[in-house]
Amino acid sequence: MDLLYAPKLADLVRVRQLAREEIDRRSDADDGCGDALLGLCFLLYLIGDAADVLLIDEAKHVNFDAGCTIDGDLYRMQRGRDEMLDAVRGRPRAATLVRAAFDAPNYATPAELEAHLRGYLGIG
Repeated sequence: MDLLYAPKLADLVRVRQLAREEIDRRSDADDGCGDALLGLCFLLYLIGDAADVLLIDEAKHVNFDAGCTIDGDLYRMQRGRDEMLDAVRGRPRAATLVRAAFDAPNYATPAELEAHLRGYLGIG
């Protein structure tokens, strides 16, 4: 996915559309997460608005494999806790995962998360 090498805010509408399509496809096929969906969630983390965490949440819950593969630290979206909790207001499941991302992160810093995902996706 070329978007991963140089993500730009101008690509956000396209990334959202591709994420929605991949979520729908994964929901119908129930064939795991796949690197495309993980990469799209990573792109939303990198260039998305705080509200795009809801699309990440939907992707994480599309099937069991996606739930295990899409890291909860993406719920931080490179923003502060209060901003992210505002973005998921009224969405208890997402709010719980936002809190967990800040209270018990898998990576000490956002830079470590980004380095891990870049390495996994072969773009680092």
